[in-house]
Amino acid sequence: MGKRLVWFESYTTICKYSTELTDEQVKLFEEDEEKFYEEVDFRGDQELEWDKVEDEDEYDFSIEEE
Repeated sequence: MGKRLVWFESYTTICKYSTELTDEQVKLFEEDEEKFYEEVDFRGDQELEWDKVEDEDEYDFSIEEE
């Protein structure tokens, strides 16, 4: 019976976006978020502020029977 080396890699991506809102849009968001998401195209002019791809080089190696 052969054996094989098995490992898992985990990656996490975190991105932060922002967009300008009018006073009316802010008020709508504060009063009725559900309606805000339905009515406001807040992603239309979104800006990526930063992103981070995290790879901490933590692998879990093990030997398994085939």
